[in-house]
Amino acid sequence: MTDQTLTSQDHNQIIAERRHKLSELRKAGTAFPNDFERKHLADDLHAPGA
Repeated sequence: MTDQTLTSQDHNQIIAERRHKLSELRKAGTAFPNDFERKHLADDLHAPGA
């Protein structure tokens, strides 16, 4: 295993890259929208005769 230490400049560069990637993902829109409507409840499954 190698010992790697990040300098503050390296650390700042990584954070800047992550923020850039995040902004690109946000511009692209929601990849997995949550637009389903709930029609049934779990309680209905546990009801007698279900």
